[in-house]
Amino acid sequence: MNVSGPAVSKAWRLFKSSPSNPNPTLIILHDELEKPVGKVKYKKDGSAGGHNGLSSIRDSLAGQKTTIHKIGLGIGRPESRDKNVVAEYVLGRMSSREKDLMIEEALPVVLQMIEDIGTGKLK
Repeated sequence: MNVSGPAVSKAWRLFKSSPSNPNPTLIILHDELEKPVGKVKYKKDGSAGGHNGLSSIRDSLAGQKTTIHKIGLGIGRPESRDKNVVAEYVLGRMSSREKDLMIEEALPVVLQMIEDIGTGKLK
């Protein structure tokens, strides 16, 4: 299971307490099995959708009034639904073509989303 929540929570507490940035924004970039490689999905708050890392983050931030902006980067899904096969797929190396799709298709969209979140255009 992905247990990134405690580390994110610790870092978030540091950012929130910084006087130089009194109103920080939490943006989580994560892998998204349900989207094809290179496609991007945005969601504000809401459920983790079965994503263990997002569940860990949500649980670790429980009790803190924090809006979470989630940007999912599509990685596709293996044909098998076996959890071991899926875990190996998620943790495996991307092909050159998949890396190119991320750079050419996903990166410009993600950068625009981050800018729009920062300026309040994406809510």
